[in-house]
Amino acid sequence: MKNIISILIAVLFCNIVISQPVFSLSVEIDYDSIFSLDGKFFAVKQNGKWGVVKNKKQIVPCKYQGIDALGDGIISFIDNNKIGFIDTLGNVLIEATYPIEKQTYREDKSQINVFDNGACLVEVDGRYQLINKQNQFLIPQEYEITSRIGDAIAIKKEGKYGIANSNGKIILYPQYLDISILIESKLYSYKQITSTGIPMFGLINGKGEIISSAIYADFGLFIGKDATYLKAYTEQGGQALLNDEGKIILPPIYQVILPTILPDYFLITQNLEQGVIGKDSVIYVPPAYERVEVKITNDTFFLAHKENKTFIYDDEQNLLSTIEGTILDIAKDQKGEVYLVIEKNFSYGIQNSQGKWIIEPIYDEILSVVADKICFRKKDKWGVVDMNNQIIIPFQYKEAKLSQSKQFFVLYDGKKDSKLLNNKGEIITFDETESIMIANSYIEYKIKKERKRIYAERNEKPQQFLSFKGAANGIVVARTAEGYSYYAEKDFKSLTNNFYQSASIFFCDQALVYQDNQLKVIDNKFQTQAVLITGVIDNIDMHLNIIGLRAYTGSDYYIIKNKNKYGVINIKQ
Repeated sequence: MKNIISILIAVLFCNIVISQPVFSLSVEIDYDSIFSLDGKFFAVKQNGKWGVVKNKKQIVPCKYQGIDALGDGIISFIDNNKIGFIDTLGNVLIEATYPIEKQTYREDKSQINVFDNGACLVEVDGRYQLINKQNQFLIPQEYEITSRIGDAIAIKKEGKYGIANSNGKIILYPQYLDISILIESKLYSYKQITSTGIPMFGLINGKGEIISSAIYADFGLFIGKDATYLKAYTEQGGQALLNDEGKIILPPIYQVILPTILPDYFLITQNLEQGVIGKDSVIYVPPAYERVEVKITNDTFFLAHKENKTFIYDDEQNLLSTIEGTILDIAKDQKGEVYLVIEKNFSYGIQNSQGKWIIEPIYDEILSVVADKICFRKKDKWGVVDMNNQIIIPFQYKEAKLSQSKQFFVLYDGKKDSKLLNNKGEIITFDETESIMIANSYIEYKIKKERKRIYAERNEKPQQFLSFKGAANGIVVARTAEGYSYYAEKDFKSLTNNFYQSASIFFCDQALVYQDNQLKVIDNKFQTQAVLITGVIDNIDMHLNIIGLRAYTGSDYYIIKNKNKYGVINIKQ
């Protein structure tokens, strides 16, 4: 069976030699307020006035009433309640002469006073005007500009709508009943009376070019998990599915088309019955069922329901099995064989893909399957069996819990030794306990007020560790009585003799540490690469925690506050 989806939960690490620090100080901690213009240029406020800084260099002096936005290499500034424009070298291109906000109603205000594609919408005497960087009007006065839609400028004349581009060239002369935004800067609809006398809709791309004639009764937007789709409705009641560029994925031959959780598969309805089709137009489940759902485990399966039965299809159009009962889960064992977790008459068991019982439904509850070992409840006690229903852990525990990662489970009672079964099928025995705190890779419990930690991979936290800050790239940050330091994640061996007042996790083989009133960048040899800030920094632990998090979530800067002053730490992705 081909595997058509990979669900990866991973962190991207840099495996290259870095000559410059990942972390650098972009704006000194010297300003009363800061906001980002684009992640590289920052609007800064000092002594009540605003300017712009990039890489610690003052591009625009702090002398203006406000900084508005950055677009197309042009910064809009506010002076005397008017908008003007400066380039990123600090040269004033257009003096502050335009209103800050529109005073009259317009359809779209999102791109006012911001340059894009060499042009900018501004207000002149209550009307939009399109100007270039030389402050020249680009659209003839006979046309009213109603809105900007990416590179396309919506224009109106004598009640009809058309489109010009950012150079002021008329792309579509005003002839349409309406032009509407479907996907900002990418896809728009126009309305036109067709030869039948009925108003219909067509599509225009972000350049103002017609990409579909007016053949649809209406459009609808559907935002899926990983993509945005456009549904196009025909007069005959069919639905077509288009991508965000207006390209047809599926033609309008079904009454309903809906995206699934997978980008390549769609639910279809024909004569009120549901099926599944791929974007390659291959039918994976024929439209003959009351309801179809997608189930993703090791592979992808389609569960089609009809008349109290479930029909199981794989992603190669094969009908694997027909099941009576409720399927709670479907997956593969370690040999690659498909199995089904079934609830029947309020009891639980496991079947193979041919519908044969591997484990009869004799259990009262199921927790999970880990490494082909199943944690069941029988009456009021939990235990573990294998796929042959042989008992691995006796049914004598009052409580059972599954880890957040679903990679291990624990059983405990408070009167006997506790058990942990990991994703290798190994059983770890530990102390009796009444309660357990369970995380992704470890559990914590108390014995006589002493907190203990057990790792699913059998590595235990050293006693000298007071707390963990986190782990990345195989390196753990932990605090001891001497301070923060770094250890190997696998066996907790010390990697350096250095201790710090605070320290971050590693990102791209570098980390931030704070010691002796210095915030420094270190490499994975624990050598100093740069000193970012010298002086006392309040709440340093909080700052380093957030910087580490922002690095791993793809942010390229962090605004740091210290003693009511702001600066920016750059994160080189």
